[in-house]
Amino acid sequence: MGAAALEHGEGSEPGAEHAGPLRPREGGGGPPGWESGNHIAFLITGTGRRTAQAHDKPNGMPAQLVVRFSTGEPFRRGDANVDGKLDIADPIATLGYLFLGGAELPCLDAADADDSGGLDITDAVRSLNYLFLGAEAPPAPGADVCGEDPTGDELDCAGTGEGC
Repeated sequence: MGAAALEHGEGSEPGAEHAGPLRPREGGGGPPGWESGNHIAFLITGTGRRTAQAHDKPNGMPAQLVVRFSTGEPFRRGDANVDGKLDIADPIATLGYLFLGGAELPCLDAADADDSGGLDITDAVRSLNYLFLGAEAPPAPGADVCGEDPTGDELDCAGTGEGC
């Protein structure tokens, strides 16, 4: 996600950008802020599904808008071979794909065990640490539950087979 581009509204110039949270403007003037009559537009690139939720805050605190991006394809984090479970075969499949020209992985998002947005040796290491050393479980959606990727990245998930 990038900076928020403010549409023309009271106190803002067309195309003005504002990075960070919008805060109520006191006494007018100053940088763009959230006021009745202001409009805000977001440009979010990529493919997938976007959901937005607005949360009102108590005690005069500014409202918060949360935008989530997902590929829409459910998967289990770390399940590189999409057989429905995270086991020793998954880091082996990841390493084979990365270093031995192994079979194409059907869901690169699932193979991204550390949710870094890229596929590399740390994904296999993260899975092995979880399986054999009691390390922290892979990030959401997790290894035990099918779900969508809560973080936006360029990794594709062409299908999860019987995994989800």
